[in-house]
Amino acid sequence: MRLVTVCFAVCGLSLFAGCALRSRLSADQKPTAYAPSDSLSVPHSDSFARDRDLSCGFDTPRLATAEFMRTLFSRKNPAMLQDQAIKRNFFSATLRQQIALSIKQAVTWKQGWSDYRTHPGIPDKLNKRVFRSWDTPTTFRMGSHHTTGDRAVVDVIYHWGPGCQYAGDNRLTSVILVKESGRWFIDDLYTHEGKFCSAGSFKNELVW
Repeated sequence: MRLVTVCFAVCGLSLFAGCALRSRLSADQKPTAYAPSDSLSVPHSDSFARDRDLSCGFDTPRLATAEFMRTLFSRKNPAMLQDQAIKRNFFSATLRQQIALSIKQAVTWKQGWSDYRTHPGIPDKLNKRVFRSWDTPTTFRMGSHHTTGDRAVVDVIYHWGPGCQYAGDNRLTSVILVKESGRWFIDDLYTHEGKFCSAGSFKNELVW
């Protein structure tokens, strides 16, 4: 009887230790579920700048932002980060390079690791990573803008209507643009802190 009791005690401790270990590993797994970005290689940003024609980009930062938002909110476009025409037309060379690195890192996911494949480089037809929101906004409106040399910032206010997870909420996103070869392209989307979100850079969060 004592032997059985001891066995149960040992098994119980082993199970507890195993659960504790799995719990600790789960917490540690997400940062290591993908290959480190510095172990991956993508073309230099110059190659993305050359991969354009005269129809790409826009005459003004505000026009670039307005057209991008209309495309983003159309609900008809595919996963933006995988659509070559959209990236070529709207995104800066360095943002396209970062997207390429993100996509390359995403495919290195290790089967069985508990990150639920949430990497931004994985195709997402709702473009939630672009919005930086789990529940996509209902509408948007343009805000203020300013330009300094070859850089510009255009503010956009997202709005969530009735029936949304964030119904009634408004959120400010600053669209950061750069001028390349005389045309304006989006270089980043910076989300300001709001009721349901923290501040953050879309470009910086593409690679883990």
